Amino acid sequence: GEKEGKKAMCLRKYSKNSVPGRLPCPPDSAALKFLSRRYEGLACIVLVGHYASQLQRKAHPVKTATIPSLRVDPALRQAAEEVLEEGETLSAFVEASVRAQIERRKAQEAFVARGLASRTNAQKTGRYVPAERVFAGLEKRLAQAKARCKAP
Repeated sequence: GEKEGKKAMCLRKYSKNSVPGRLPCPPDSAALKFLSRRYEGLACIVLVGHYASQLQRKAHPVKTATIPSLRVDPALRQAAEEVLEEGETLSAFVEASVRAQIERRKAQEAFVARGLASRTNAQKTGRYVPAERVFAGLEKRLAQAKARCKAP
């Protein structure tokens, strides 16, 4: 019936030379057995990929808002298009960039807030760490990091 037709469709999709990024349907045991034989163990990767794509789709709510269109220099657009990953659209790249910049700004705001809170605490308690001590600690950490990089 209809279920068998979907299974056959999945198997046809899986049987192509490349494993698709998004699967047309969840891989069932027959599809996984087929993949195991055909691709020597890639079935688990396909299964993980399928469920990861499902989670990814559910991670973001339905898109109902827009970001204003942006006029840019043709060289900037070309540079952006040159770094797109396979199958990635310019719109997806811009959306990911906006999300990353939002996270960066939030982290920066939190960093400044922690610094201001620390300053306020130091002013209240009168306990400060001398700059020489701070710089000595940073120099020590830098030396340790350099030593780790040189170690085989």
